[in-house]
Amino acid sequence: MDVLVAEPITFDVGDKIVHSPMVHASVGGIRTKLILDSGASDHVLTFDVVRRAGLKEGAAEPGFDHAGASVPSVMLGDVPVGLSDTTLDLDGVCAFDGPAVFEDWGIGGFLSPQSLHPSAWVVMDLVSNELLLVDGEPSEIIGWLKGRSRGFELLSLERVPGETVVVPGAIEPYATVPTMLNTGSTGTEFAASAVPGLGGTRSEGTGFGVSGASVDGDEAKHQVLRIGGRAFPVPVLLIRESMPPPPGLVGMDVLAGTILAVGADPAHPVLWLVPPRPVL
Repeated sequence: MDVLVAEPITFDVGDKIVHSPMVHASVGGIRTKLILDSGASDHVLTFDVVRRAGLKEGAAEPGFDHAGASVPSVMLGDVPVGLSDTTLDLDGVCAFDGPAVFEDWGIGGFLSPQSLHPSAWVVMDLVSNELLLVDGEPSEIIGWLKGRSRGFELLSLERVPGETVVVPGAIEPYATVPTMLNTGSTGTEFAASAVPGLGGTRSEGTGFGVSGASVDGDEAKHQVLRIGGRAFPVPVLLIRESMPPPPGLVGMDVLAGTILAVGADPAHPVLWLVPPRPVL
């Protein structure tokens, strides 16, 4: 088993701390921060970084953000990105016009962490705040994770086929639905169809997609999320009438303080290490 990359995760954008896990990276000699977004199906760079790095822009590529709004973008193809002392050759990279605040904060785009390497597992350690790429068999990875995260419980979750990190999940007492583990999202959200009859207080503009479109819905407090036989408190659940698939989404309100490991092969389970159950 080999550790190919070990890169610190930061939440610091200079004048504030944000919810998004980021890594320092190099694109065409340009230093920038890239958000680790397990809800992203593609790697995406801002036009600002693309042009400063002298990358060639290709054909237009339609896309949509977390709010479901259209985000114009273009294809870049293969782009080498430097992390630590390693250069990763990323394929299918896109470019988009990032929010103005990205430039202010030194953010140059998003990485789809589950697509960083053709064979290695990506480990997003949101306890020690470290991104690791580890090459090995699933049994080796499990043993290694247990050894470095003693006291944590390891959940082995069936991965729903697709380009993002989706597993079965539910808000109690509702039925299980495909649920994305999304490190790019602040909070936990479920479609109204997945929690029929659950009411809440109307709240508009609880979040925004990169297009600037708002994410609206009803807020239901003190809910319980169940994944892999474990229950997780959700202080505020956002219920959305219109939500891009899948119908469930777990954000950093739950993922912070846990460790998420995803293999390059989508047939492999998602490994999620969570703190031990509280003693009651």
